Amino acid sequence: MNASNTSEKTYLKNLGSFLGLYTLGRNKPILQIDLDLKSLVVESLHKGQIAGAPKEQEFMLFTIPFVCNVLRSVAHSKVFAPPNSWTMGLLGLLIEIHNIPDLKLALKFEMELLLKDLQTEMEAVTIKNVLQCENLKDKYKVEQLISLTPPKTPGSSLLAPQSFTPTPLQPGTPPQQHAMPSLVPQIQDMDYTKIRINTQLPLFQKRPELTHCVQTAIESAISKLGRLVVEKSINMTL
Repeated sequence: MNASNTSEKTYLKNLGSFLGLYTLGRNKPILQIDLDLKSLVVESLHKGQIAGAPKEQEFMLFTIPFVCNVLRSVAHSKVFAPPNSWTMGLLGLLIEIHNIPDLKLALKFEMELLLKDLQTEMEAVTIKNVLQCENLKDKYKVEQLISLTPPKTPGSSLLAPQSFTPTPLQPGTPPQQHAMPSLVPQIQDMDYTKIRINTQLPLFQKRPELTHCVQTAIESAISKLGRLVVEKSINMTL
């Protein structure tokens, strides 16, 4: 992204407004696994510090207005409006960035306008000195070095490629298809016989035939949703 490209900034601000209205404005949370706003702000700051001048604040010119427009929608929420702890934590991070010396006036204006829209005084927000955490600095420096440094040899990688020796095919023999092993267990092969329905409930005593319907519905739900949950859990751990 180019800091001088106003169309990209406008696009991100509109996207932030839409996202905020669709989620926070409707009392629906933005899950950290989907979009971590705090990490987005901190990462843009530290990546700018690693890049150095004159691009030191270039990343924040895109992230800060985006985050501010997302948070602006909490004014319409009964759950996330100040003094909600999640909202106040993000506001504290923004004010901490606001206090950075030589910060661009455009960024300060975005934060001050956000506080005005939320009818919140800057003095009422607690600053937790998130930017002073050395672990965060080291984290983004290491990630930057990893992304810029390619492995020297295939053997130096943590996951070294496995050797593969092609097997010669005999005339008339169809080629074999080798499937990669999946990390996700086969949900459909689970033993559903361990699921027990309490037949002593009044509903099942009056309508015994519903027991089979509930059993089938549970099996279908596990089969459809279980694989998605396991895949997302694996992606989080990796």
